[in-house]
Amino acid sequence: GLVEAKQGDPARALDLIGRAVMLNPGKATWREDLARALAATGRYEAAATELQRYLDSGQAPKQRLDELRAQVGRYRRGER
Repeated sequence: GLVEAKQGDPARALDLIGRAVMLNPGKATWREDLARALAATGRYEAAATELQRYLDSGQAPKQRLDELRAQVGRYRRGER
């Protein structure tokens, strides 16, 4: 999914990353990737929700918490 995102195919990335999350919901780090793919397709509220789930999982790196919280805010405002 990340390759597709980098190659400019966010819809395909969203599909692949979404499947990965469904198959292994315990791997919270994929939720950040899913959030980015959702935002790339203009689905900012869903992106904010997924990123918040990642934060709530307790698996986000502590040194990135402020950055990730700020990103949730940007997604909620409809910004990338």
